[in-house]
Amino acid sequence: MKYASCPERPASESPITLYSPVALDSEYTQRLISQLRDAINLAYRYQDALSQCDASLLSTLESLNEVRLDLRTCQEALNLEHQRHNETTELLGRVFKEALRSGEIADDLARRLAELRSSSWSIAQPARQMMAPAENAQAAFSDVPPEAPIHTRLKLPEV
Repeated sequence: MKYASCPERPASESPITLYSPVALDSEYTQRLISQLRDAINLAYRYQDALSQCDASLLSTLESLNEVRLDLRTCQEALNLEHQRHNETTELLGRVFKEALRSGEIADDLARRLAELRSSSWSIAQPARQMMAPAENAQAAFSDVPPEAPIHTRLKLPEV
C-alpha cells in the first residue's frame, strides 16, 4: 500500500520517517533529563564533599588555634626564663666583681699585716732581748720571723 505523498516530500518517504524528528526529540529530551538528574546527583555529592572539607578545615583551624595558644604560652615562658637568666648573669657578674675586690682587699690587708709584723718584730726584738736575762733569752724567743708556723717560732727551754 502506498501512502499519499505531500507535495514537499517525495513519495518514497514513509510516515515513520516523517515523524522520526519527534521521536528523536523525545529521546534527546529523555537523555537530557537523565543527564540533568546525574548532574544534580553529582552536585549533591560535591556539596557533601565540600561540607566535609569545610568541617575538616574548621577542625584544623581550631587545632591550629590551640597550638598557637600553646606556642604563645611557651614563648612567654621562654621570654621570662631568658629575662631571669639575664638577671642571674648580671647578678653573678656583680658578685664576681665584689669577690675580686674582696680578694684584692684581703691581699692588701695581708701584705700590710706582714709589713707591720716584720717592722714590729724588728723593733720589738732588741727590746725583748734587753728585758730578758741573758740565760733565758734563747728559751723564750727564737730568731724565726713571725710569718713562720708557730711551732718553729717557740723553743722549749733547755734543761
